[in-house]
Amino acid sequence: MKQYQAILISLVLILCSCESKNATEKYFFYSSPSFHGGFDIELDVKNKKVYATENYRYFFADSVSPTLFRFIDSLDAESVKNYLPKASKISADINDVQFEKLKNNLNKLLDYKLSENEKFPPNDGITIFVKDSLENKNIRRNTFYSPSKDSKQGKIITETYSLLLEIFKNKTVIEEGIENSERYFDDKLIKVKSKNPLYIKVLDNSDEDCEELEKEIKKLPPARKIFLDLTNFSGDRKCIEKVFRKKYSQIKWISKDSFFEEP
Repeated sequence: MKQYQAILISLVLILCSCESKNATEKYFFYSSPSFHGGFDIELDVKNKKVYATENYRYFFADSVSPTLFRFIDSLDAESVKNYLPKASKISADINDVQFEKLKNNLNKLLDYKLSENEKFPPNDGITIFVKDSLENKNIRRNTFYSPSKDSKQGKIITETYSLLLEIFKNKTVIEEGIENSERYFDDKLIKVKSKNPLYIKVLDNSDEDCEELEKEIKKLPPARKIFLDLTNFSGDRKCIEKVFRKKYSQIKWISKDSFFEEP
């Protein structure tokens, strides 16, 4: 009898082990800045796959008059939900080292114990939400509201951004979403994407930062020409034009907006 019990227990343990291995375990990381588009990350543990989705932002309102708008009626929203703009999910190749680093960082964020003060959101800033699930059932979750870049969780988050930029390199839409989130932790005004040819991406600037921008430009290497990427920049180009012209005579502009006036 004891022999049969031992065999039965062994079978149960084997079955449980198989179910555990086949279970769908996932991690989710959401980064949402107040005034810029964010992004979502999904890490599929079983298949060792990583997916990203940019936050597709649009406004949906009811026009009462030329100057008055109100929230759209829920029935109207329901009737057209299948036709509204949707963000697309992008996958990227991930090696074992990147996979373990990303999983480790997300576990650290999920296990982080928030203080009472850290549980209240500020008026603006950035919100980072993490959770994991097993067989579509949530296990852990945590929310971070505008953490300091020097805090423990801030360092893990910025490290995660850098890792994701490495994983989603040349996936432009996701890169921009990550850059938008990095703005809240890093004061960088420009990003060197290549030194040969010299390709610079302008991340942020305002009239009062013109002096700071000039300091950053002085650190750049000399070149006969420079490629300036303004695709994730919104603001006045006057300062950019002025300070870059001091050092570089040939500027090649890259922008989402046309440089030519409409006829």
